[in-house]
Amino acid sequence: MENKKLYRTPSAITQSRKVLIGVPTSESKNYCMDEFLGRIKNLSYNNYDILIADNSPDRHNYKKFIQEGVDCVYIKPKDRPIQATLAETHETIRQYALRKNYDYLFHLESDIIVPQDIIERLMIHDLPIVSGCYFIGDGSNSFLMIQKKESWGDIREVANIKDGADLNMMDGKLHEVFACGLGNVLIRRDVLEKIPFRWDGGDIFPDTYFSFDTDSQGIKKFVDTSVLSIHHNSSWTEKLLNNPIKKI
Repeated sequence: MENKKLYRTPSAITQSRKVLIGVPTSESKNYCMDEFLGRIKNLSYNNYDILIADNSPDRHNYKKFIQEGVDCVYIKPKDRPIQATLAETHETIRQYALRKNYDYLFHLESDIIVPQDIIERLMIHDLPIVSGCYFIGDGSNSFLMIQKKESWGDIREVANIKDGADLNMMDGKLHEVFACGLGNVLIRRDVLEKIPFRWDGGDIFPDTYFSFDTDSQGIKKFVDTSVLSIHHNSSWTEKLLNNPIKKI
């Protein structure tokens, strides 16, 4: 049954379901913005809108999006840890999706180039949270953005799939995971109504809080490994390494 779902045709999708593509970004990701916008403006699904939430140091980037006819909101970074800014950015997108009565939020990072039919291919599973897959890092340091929950008795640990073991996950099937990031994930409205995006301190990021919060509510998350996106993440990660995260 699982494999049959993976290979159903996109025409089986009821395209009356309204999708918001919510994109957090900043000027640090402008190096691939033309390619990114060219793709998301031309997806095959026919019932979606785009909202960019820009958290650049000033409004210059925001104004460029508005001039290009792309809906955009501006999130002021302020003098705070980057995780706090990201949490507000994600949460602004979530609240917009709820306020405008979207059926789904397709949360998409602006350095990820997705297949044109990604919305149909994820929506066909009819799951509360389902993601395409992508790799983080470059070369030998690259690993799949998936976390699995492992159990030994009463001890539970969450670990990234690394050191080549992640290739065993890339079998074209649907896998339940603990975390899949927020890079290209389709989130159903009922999840948005229950789970806000947040950051309450520490070195972890809002996507990790989201994974723990959904897990605590019994909301399952899945990754469709037949849907692989391109991740242009080298430029901004180098910048982050050269400018360490501010601690509180």
